[in-house]
Amino acid sequence: MKIYVLVAMCIAYIVLSILVKRKQRSLGLSPAKETSKAIWVGIFWVNVPILPIFLGPFFVQKELLSNNEATVSILCLTGGFIGAWMWWSINVSLWRRWAYRKGVDANELQNEGQSSSILWPRGHFFEKTEFGNLVKHWRK
Repeated sequence: MKIYVLVAMCIAYIVLSILVKRKQRSLGLSPAKETSKAIWVGIFWVNVPILPIFLGPFFVQKELLSNNEATVSILCLTGGFIGAWMWWSINVSLWRRWAYRKGVDANELQNEGQSSSILWPRGHFFEKTEFGNLVKHWRK
């Protein structure tokens, strides 16, 4: 039953993303075609898997294990959070590189990525946790 909630949340996210993009297009604010394609790839590649990764261990613990202690639930949520953050950190860097190779403008990708909740604003603490930024920092 709970897996249906996850699926419904992912579908709701996709539908809302479509509605926002249609509204932007109707206002004449739509990005270049390459950027728009890159954003859709980013939504499916980076964002859609995050919710199941984050909540999956919690639901598995609730449904499959007989242990429903609060401590175990907190550990499952913490593990899910760490897994989801690692997924985002690695895959957002790979997605950026893919988009740049496809000829997408870096500034346009950043702006559209922020408005699509794929990217954090430049200089934000969480933006610094992107795997690509961490590697750059370690190389210095």
